[in-house]
Amino acid sequence: MESLFLYMFNEILPEIKSLIADTFASHTIRTLLLLLSGRPVASAATVIQSRKKENIPLNSETVLKEGRDQISVVPQSFHEAVGKLLSTVCTVYSTEELRALAVHQIGSPVLQIVLQLEMGLSKKERRRKEKSEGTLLSKLTGVTQKDEASAVEEETTEGEKEGEEQGRSFFQNLLYDSVGSHLAESIMRHAPKRDFNMLYGRFIKPRLGSLARNETAAFVVQRVLEKIPKEGLEEAVKELLPQIPSLVGTFTFSF
Repeated sequence: MESLFLYMFNEILPEIKSLIADTFASHTIRTLLLLLSGRPVASAATVIQSRKKENIPLNSETVLKEGRDQISVVPQSFHEAVGKLLSTVCTVYSTEELRALAVHQIGSPVLQIVLQLEMGLSKKERRRKEKSEGTLLSKLTGVTQKDEASAVEEETTEGEKEGEEQGRSFFQNLLYDSVGSHLAESIMRHAPKRDFNMLYGRFIKPRLGSLARNETAAFVVQRVLEKIPKEGLEEAVKELLPQIPSLVGTFTFSF
């Protein structure tokens, strides 16, 4: 069975760019990625449902949420295949193409899983990937693995600065996109602590109130509130308290 999955993977990999955004093939790609990484295959279905169509009982939703954090033991060859795929996706997609994929109705759910796999790498592996080919997260958000202190000391070219600014602008817009906001939710849920803190500090915290009032961005805010530590949560609640009347009014109107 190990060999069969690897044969399938090797056959698919050269065509990965066209298959990720294909209406039918994307389902197979998602399932294969989850199998290779040891994650529950059931979670493949949850990333494609629109919020309006979701009708999952609370107990089932809880099971799925807990299941996403359970990683099964898989052969080392599967880990190597995942690493090969991450490198391939980083190579075959330009930054512009990757950002277009983030808001693509078919391709974005696959990208969610690929990003989860990348963010699940060890800190050492992510740093090495950042230096060699860049990471998907840095291309989408402009946030890199560099230390903020060392980043100030290092010389940054005008092109790099412009690229980082474009990434930050793109991620800010992603929070309001009906498709891209699902990807933003996934990023905030699965980002390692340091990346989460940088993303929260740059994109969410300064506009927490206005984001909470937006019917799309509010879902990303929910994921953030689930994850920030107690001190940050207390600060966030103080920021949100003045917005409560308008939030309740919006909810009642929408209901």
